[in-house]
Amino acid sequence: MQTPLSEIPPSSKTAQLSLFTGLTLKAAGLAVVLVLLPPLGRQMGFTDLQTGALMSISALAAMLAAPVWGVLTERLGRKPVLLIGLLALPICLLLMAGVIQLRLAGTLVVPVALALLFAVRVSQTSLVAGTIPAAQAYIADTTDRTRRIQGMGLLGAAFGLGAVIGSSLAWRVGGNWPAATFCLAAMAVLLGAMAVVFLLPETGKSNPVSRSQKSASLDLKLVAPNFLVTFLGVSLFSILQQTTALRFQDYYSYDPAQSITAAGGVLTATSLTMVFVQLVALKRLNWDPQQFVIRSALLGGIAMLCLGLAQDFATILISMALMGISLGLLFPGNLGAMSLVSGSGVQAKIAGINAIFQGLGMAIGPITGAVLNSASAIAVPAAGVGLCLSAAIVFWLRRKTYDN
Repeated sequence: MQTPLSEIPPSSKTAQLSLFTGLTLKAAGLAVVLVLLPPLGRQMGFTDLQTGALMSISALAAMLAAPVWGVLTERLGRKPVLLIGLLALPICLLLMAGVIQLRLAGTLVVPVALALLFAVRVSQTSLVAGTIPAAQAYIADTTDRTRRIQGMGLLGAAFGLGAVIGSSLAWRVGGNWPAATFCLAAMAVLLGAMAVVFLLPETGKSNPVSRSQKSASLDLKLVAPNFLVTFLGVSLFSILQQTTALRFQDYYSYDPAQSITAAGGVLTATSLTMVFVQLVALKRLNWDPQQFVIRSALLGGIAMLCLGLAQDFATILISMALMGISLGLLFPGNLGAMSLVSGSGVQAKIAGINAIFQGLGMAIGPITGAVLNSASAIAVPAAGVGLCLSAAIVFWLRRKTYDN
């Protein structure tokens, strides 16, 4: 029988804080990589295509590794898999810092530097991919049905806050001291790992999975709607990340520097809104999973409609803040629903498969966004409305599953 988080020693608050800290600092480290590698690629003499391939292939490696880590999480336990990712990331960040410094100093030629970064980056994404299924399984182990969505919201808040911290570090320090920025990020992630080592109790040992749970089979048809909603939501978010700066430049007459500044402010506000909703608002909402997904998806549709009608920066900011509220409710609601309909012995496996759909959304979204933005000013908001309505319809159609 699983133990609610409030009953896990030494204290629920300590366990929550240690997991939140580890995941937040991990997300900050990943954000530094995502923000700095594209411009650093040019400084190191890589073509944009080579840098893009570096990012895409490493993302593909994470997609392939996540389901494997999901299976291993059920066998090894949650904490060991979390620690593998949290300890591998700072090592890889330090290795990247060394390669970048040597290339910028002219010690390494372009092909060697590129090959080394490929090896380090693919290793990093493959090893860190286990943290998501392990963290989701840990929340499933340590929350009851009434607190499952709030627990999943904690994960989303950690990723969102980490992205803001990592991006801010990259913007403030990375331009002048890129290698040092990677080293700072590595130290931060290592602190997060230490919090998990000393303060996070292992659920797998104190609450061993029964033989029947270990042999539980995956009912993929039952969670297929959740995978689809994951894909729709992540695709929309990545579309907006890709096109916000372009939209300011193409349709609001901002110059390149102004568009980057405006987009940075809008996307930061969106992320902070998501974090606020997941840390504060979720605790005060007693909706069931369908209500979370359907209502948040409809709110997202309204936000995208407002974005399509926006004529100034203030309206765009408000529209994207509404989108942040929508996604802040949608993602934990969907993860909570997926966890509640899955068996106890397959939580990490399901989370690992779900990571594939997250990766697909992140891969397809930017390309789709670029095509839509070049077509017309209304194309991206219209697609956003369609994606949100699709998510709402998917969960409306599956209501009978929860009624039973």
